[in-house]
Amino acid sequence: MEEGTGRVPDAERLLAVIALQSAILALRRELDDVLHLASTRALSLLPATGAVVEIFDGEELRIRAASGAAAGTREQRLHRDASLSGLAVMTRAVQRSDDAAHDDRVDRALCARMHATSVVCAPVLHFGTALGVFKVVSSERAAFSDEDVSLVAVLADVVAAAVVYAQHVDAERASRFDDVTGLSNRRGLDEKLALELERRRRYGDPLAVAFAELEPTDPTTADTSREVAALLRGCIRSIDAAFRIGGDTFAIVFPNTSAEAARVPVARFVDAVTRARLGAGVTVGVVEATGDSPSDLIADAEAALQAAKRGDAPA
Repeated sequence: MEEGTGRVPDAERLLAVIALQSAILALRRELDDVLHLASTRALSLLPATGAVVEIFDGEELRIRAASGAAAGTREQRLHRDASLSGLAVMTRAVQRSDDAAHDDRVDRALCARMHATSVVCAPVLHFGTALGVFKVVSSERAAFSDEDVSLVAVLADVVAAAVVYAQHVDAERASRFDDVTGLSNRRGLDEKLALELERRRRYGDPLAVAFAELEPTDPTTADTSREVAALLRGCIRSIDAAFRIGGDTFAIVFPNTSAEAARVPVARFVDAVTRARLGAGVTVGVVEATGDSPSDLIADAEAALQAAKRGDAPA
């Protein structure tokens, strides 16, 4: 908690904050849902008529969640050099205004939109780095006590944890998924193969892998890649997994499936691409795992793809 923000909130409020943290964990949704929950819950914990969460977007603060009288300000941007929020970020300390109409530190135009006379801004910090601001407002003058100010600081800490978690999830997803098609990427393929080869070693189940390469008549666009990915998803089972491992190269992992059986959905995929008239054909090579090495299986799949491109009959 920041120094100088007053006494620690009472036990009832702390229990409410714990309940909020539990609710956030239970949500496991997009960050905007979590921020909206935090801003909405603040209205029941504080004598506030509005609450917002502002998150940095470049050099500006963008209102990502807004509740109560502040609801109409969502997506508005603030210059941090001309607002109480900016001062809270600059000082890394909670800022409070008991009479916004006569306070030069506040953004008066924004306060007017929120019908705000009292304002409390707490920086959302992660190890000293400012991520944004948690702000509550009231239409009454001097509406917030020292205990209220302390609670706003605690809520800002809750928001900080949610933001950092969301950033971690986004980074983790970006490391495993292709941002154009939404399919898993090469890292995801490596992890999937390691898992499925271990299952094959334990239980003796067959495992097939296919590598597919588009053969476009014109340079492939992002839209083409997305359409191909959608067609691929529609041709395989829910237990199968599809990956985009290069610009025009896709992979499919078929658990508990022989190479012969895998050629059935592969044929459906080739036919679907042809029928879609995307300005591209597709060639696919299919192999069945014979060992325990992911790299050997990938090499075999690449060789099968090259053989298919040459027109060789499958082994």
